[in-house]
Amino acid sequence: MKRLSLLILFAVLLALPALSQQISVESFTPLENDLTANTAGTMKKDQNGKTCALIKVVTSEKGFNFDVGILGVVATEQKVGEIWVYVPEKIRFITIAHPQLGVLRNYPIPQQVESARTYELRLVTGKVHTVIEEAQTDQFVVFHISPADAILEFDGQPLLLDAEGSASCFKPFGKYQYRIERKDYHTEVGSVTVTAEKASVNVNMRPMFGWLEVNSANAGSDARVFVDGSDHGTLPLHTLQLGSGKHLLKIIKPLYHIFQQSVTIADNDTLRVNAALKSDFRNYTITGDADADIYINQEYKGHGSWSGPLASGTYRIELRKPSHRTTIRSITINANDLSANDIISLPAPTPIYGSLKVTSSPMEATVAIDGKVMGKTPLFIKEVLIGSRSVTLSKDGYKTETATTDIDERKTSELNIVLNNAIRVKFTSNVTSVVNIDGKYIGLTPCDALLTCTKHEISMSADRYQSRTETIDISEGSSLISWQLKPNFKKVTISCNQNANFYIDGKIAGSGYSISRDIDYGEHSISAYYEGKSKETTITVAEGNESSVGFSFRKKRYHENYVSNDAFYMGAIYQCLNFQGAGAIMGFFAGKFNMEVSFIAGNESKEVDWYTSTNSLAHTSDFKNWRINGRIGWGLRCGNVVRITPQIGAAVLALQDRSKIADETAPSACSFTGSMQFALVYKKLCISVTPEYYVPVAKSDGMKELVKVSDTYDKALKGFDLQVGISLIF
Repeated sequence: MKRLSLLILFAVLLALPALSQQISVESFTPLENDLTANTAGTMKKDQNGKTCALIKVVTSEKGFNFDVGILGVVATEQKVGEIWVYVPEKIRFITIAHPQLGVLRNYPIPQQVESARTYELRLVTGKVHTVIEEAQTDQFVVFHISPADAILEFDGQPLLLDAEGSASCFKPFGKYQYRIERKDYHTEVGSVTVTAEKASVNVNMRPMFGWLEVNSANAGSDARVFVDGSDHGTLPLHTLQLGSGKHLLKIIKPLYHIFQQSVTIADNDTLRVNAALKSDFRNYTITGDADADIYINQEYKGHGSWSGPLASGTYRIELRKPSHRTTIRSITINANDLSANDIISLPAPTPIYGSLKVTSSPMEATVAIDGKVMGKTPLFIKEVLIGSRSVTLSKDGYKTETATTDIDERKTSELNIVLNNAIRVKFTSNVTSVVNIDGKYIGLTPCDALLTCTKHEISMSADRYQSRTETIDISEGSSLISWQLKPNFKKVTISCNQNANFYIDGKIAGSGYSISRDIDYGEHSISAYYEGKSKETTITVAEGNESSVGFSFRKKRYHENYVSNDAFYMGAIYQCLNFQGAGAIMGFFAGKFNMEVSFIAGNESKEVDWYTSTNSLAHTSDFKNWRINGRIGWGLRCGNVVRITPQIGAAVLALQDRSKIADETAPSACSFTGSMQFALVYKKLCISVTPEYYVPVAKSDGMKELVKVSDTYDKALKGFDLQVGISLIF
C-alpha cells in the first residue's frame, strides 16, 4: 500500500510541469526519402566536422529556442510552417522553450539520431496573441456632496447629483475647477487634478444659517412669536431655522408689554432666548344695574357685575337692558397707577315707557303683564315698558287667554280680548285607551271633547295597563292632553339549549331556542318540553325584576331511529372459523319477524385421498365446497342503531369433485343451525356479526366416508362458527 501511494505521488509530480506549459510533441518520425540533411546547400557540419542530423519541427508558431545538451544546437532556420534544427548525431534529449507558451524540458527522443538523416518532430502548442496596450490618459472623478440637493458645476458644465449626493465623470488627465452652490449654504469653490488614480472629492457645505429657540417662564401658551414680522405660532418656539445675521424678535401677549429684541444668528449654531414679559394690566370690577348686561368695547363681559384684567388704554363701557336707555361711559386706564380706584360704578339704565288700555268681554278679568298682575278690566296702565309684552287675562269659568302687544315710547296701545267659557280638548295616549270625563265615557284615544273652563276629573284606562286619573283645570290647561299609561306586563325571554316547546300557565307560547312574550305582572308557570321530557319553573313578573327564563336539556347522541321494523337488505358476508369463505346474504324484516338466506363459497379447494362406497380403489379427489343457509328470527331493537336477532335454521354443505374420478354423487350434508345476529344500523348501512352453532342431522354416503379421512369437513359440519357481513337496507 505504501509503495502504491509513492507511485501515485510520483505520477502527480511528473504531471505538474505539463500543467504550466502549452507545448507537447505529437510525433517524432524519420523522413526516409528526405535528403535535405545530406544535400549540398542545406547540409551543415557540427564542431567535429560530421554532417549534422536535421530535425524539421512542424509548428505554426514562431520564437522557439532549442537545446540538446552539451553538444549544442548547430543552427536553426525559420521556414514556412516549420523550423529546421541542425543537431549533432546521437543526441538523446531536446528541450523546447517559448516566451509565452512555456518550456518542454528534456523531451526523450524515441530513437537514435544518425548523422546526415532528416527527421520530423510535430509540435502541439497553444496560440500566441499579440496585444497592443494604449497608454492611459483618462480617469474618473467622483464627487460626494452634502446636502444632496446642491448644484454642482465641474469644468464649466453642470453635473447632476443622485439622491445620496454623489456624481462622477470620466475626464482626461489635467486640472479642473468645480463650484458647488445651494440656498442657505456658503458657496464652495475648488480644483481637482485628474491622474492615473481615481480622484475623489468630498464636500460638506457650510450652512449659512442657524436656529432660534424661544421660551418664557411667565408668558404662558397664548403668547405669539414674530420674527422679522412673520408669525411663528405660540411659545415655546422650538428650533426655528433662520439665515445667519440679525433678526428682529417680537413676543406679543394680551395684557402684557410687547417684548422686542434684536438677535444675531451664527452659522450652524443655535441661539436660545428666554424672554421675560412684563405685565401691563390691572384687575378691575365693573358694577351697575343687577339686571343689565355689561359690554366693554362692544364685547359682552357679564350680567349685573364683572371682574377681570384690563390693560392700560381707553375703554367704552356699556350697561344694556331691554326697554331701557343704555348707560355709556368712556374710561382711560393706567394699569401702573396703583393709587387709582379699581372699582368702576356706572348708573343703571333708565326705563322707556308707553301706555296700554285693556278691555275684555266679559269684564272684571284679571290682567297680568309679563306675569305681573296689574288690575282688572277695563284697565289703563300709564307706564308700560316699551317692546313686545305678553298680556294674560283670566276669569273663573273662562279659559285664560294670552296675547302679545307692542308698546311704543310715549304712545298708548289698545287691547280687547273676548274670553271663552268652553274649549275643545284633544286626548291621546301611547295605547288605545278609554277616556272618561267626570265619570262619563267620552271615547277611545285619540278623541276630543268640548269642556267648560272649570276643573274636571279626567281618567284613561286600557287592558293590561295601569289606569290614570287626574283633576285638571281646563281654563289653565292646553287644548291637548297626552298621557303615557304604564303597562301591567313585562316582556320575558324564554330560552332553551334545545329546540323545545314553551308553555305559559299551561298554554302553548311558541317553540324554538328562544322566544319573547309579554307576560302580566304576577306569578306564572313557565315550562319547556323536549323529546318527551319537560321542565317547569314559577316566576314572579314585576317591574324591575329579571325578565328572562332559561331551560337546559341533555342533547341526545342520536336524533333519528335507524332501526326500522320493515326493511329489506342485501349484502356480502364472510365465514371465518371452521368453514372459511365469502358469499352473499339477502333477507327482510316484517315487524320483528326476520327471514334470510345466504350462500357461501369456500376459499379454496382441497385434495383428499379416500375410498368411495362404490370404488374400493384409493383415489385422490379435488373438492370445491359451498354452504347454503336458511334462517328465521325475531328482531329485538336496542336503542336507535342496534338490533339483536336470535335465529334458527338449516344449512346444506355441498362438495364438488373437480377431479371427476369418483363416479358417485358428490358428498353433501345437512345441519341444524342456531345463531345470534348483532347488527349496527346507520341510515342505509348495516354491519353485522353473527356467532353460529351447527348440529349435523343428515350426511350422504360419500360425506360419511369423507369425514373418516378428513377432519376439515367434519369440523365444517358441526360446532361454532362466526359470520361477519355488511349490507345495504332498502
